[in-house]
Amino acid sequence: MKSPAADCYPWLPTSTQTLLLQAALLSGESAHAAWDEWNRRVGDLPRALQGVTRLWTKRLLPLLYASVQRNGLTADAALITFLKLACAGEATRDEFCRRIGREVLQHLTRQKLQPIVIRGFALAETVYPASHLRHCHDIDIILASGRTEQVGAILTKLGFSAHGDREDDRLQFVHRSGLPLVLNRRLFPVDADTLPLEEMVARCEDREIAGVLSKSLAPPDSLLHVCAHAWSGERCHSPLWICDLWFLVQSLRASDWTVLRGNARRAGFQKLLNKTLDYLVLELAIDPDQFRHSPTNGLPQER
Repeated sequence: MKSPAADCYPWLPTSTQTLLLQAALLSGESAHAAWDEWNRRVGDLPRALQGVTRLWTKRLLPLLYASVQRNGLTADAALITFLKLACAGEATRDEFCRRIGREVLQHLTRQKLQPIVIRGFALAETVYPASHLRHCHDIDIILASGRTEQVGAILTKLGFSAHGDREDDRLQFVHRSGLPLVLNRRLFPVDADTLPLEEMVARCEDREIAGVLSKSLAPPDSLLHVCAHAWSGERCHSPLWICDLWFLVQSLRASDWTVLRGNARRAGFQKLLNKTLDYLVLELAIDPDQFRHSPTNGLPQER
């Protein structure tokens, strides 16, 4: 089924991109049909990795390999080897990133600097079946303590160097290995500053990330955070925000829907959230009953 939002909102995937998402995330006949149609339109994965959207396709390779194993998608020996190697490469990168992240989180936690791990580095371990299935380009942290100078000194001792303008909302550090780490001064883009950080900090959950008991955003806050950054761009060049939502929605509890909708309303995001949820239901087979605990008893009515 075609989502009515797909053509009107440029941050949503195209129809061809949606087929690849369906093949990677869904199960059974739906995954097979999407995979077959994607191959009919595009031809093959190696060719798709040559174009301007190659990174979009590349980010899905581990999830596609998992789907080939789970669903038995049609793939010859060469393609299976290609996907297996891509998945193994991502697993190696993931292990490397988590080793560095573990050292950072251990030091910051020991100094009571209250790091909150956000975005992909947190979601990979908290909502995905396995962390290597979610590519992490960097480590994203926001500090409840706000003590960025002290954190910067610790990061320097751990082999990071500062990059960019220190007055920016995102202070970037780069490890000697090349792995970026971002200290965020705010969670949301400027136009969503009506959402108090203090409330979200209070709702943070203790989760084990990179082997360290750490703070991460509560699921409804994480979901809106992922969406807000995707909505702020003209076109998303990565499928991972949609994958994040697909896993996050299925982890929401009854009380989370009230929090999510309340924050979306305060930030003026109701329509954008509704269209995104429509996409998940119509294109990625999220059960509408996932929304049964919402105040509207179904998909949002505020269109």
